[in-house]
Amino acid sequence: MTGLQKKGFNVVDYAADASPRLTVEVRGLEYSTSQGFWTGGVKIESALKVQAVRGTESFDQMYRSNKEERVVVVPTAATNEQWINSSLSDVLNQLFGDIGLFRFLAE
Repeated sequence: MTGLQKKGFNVVDYAADASPRLTVEVRGLEYSTSQGFWTGGVKIESALKVQAVRGTESFDQMYRSNKEERVVVVPTAATNEQWINSSLSDVLNQLFGDIGLFRFLAE
């Protein structure tokens, strides 16, 4: 909500007939591990789907992040949390950096 307000938008409660309307869905958040000879790997993938609707027009976009970290020891919960948050931050930064999306919403 704060990100939209910083972009100059007024955020209101959901209404099916609101225009413009922005919907953001978490389409994926996957954490997987792999093992190598000396090191292991941690792969984190995240995806957001955005749909903006203005009258009869729509704007659809997927934002994705793929990160892989090589590790010698099993990462701690705090490290895992940091990597997952970093992956989600990447897709949110892509969303908020999408000039086309915000032009569409502002028209």
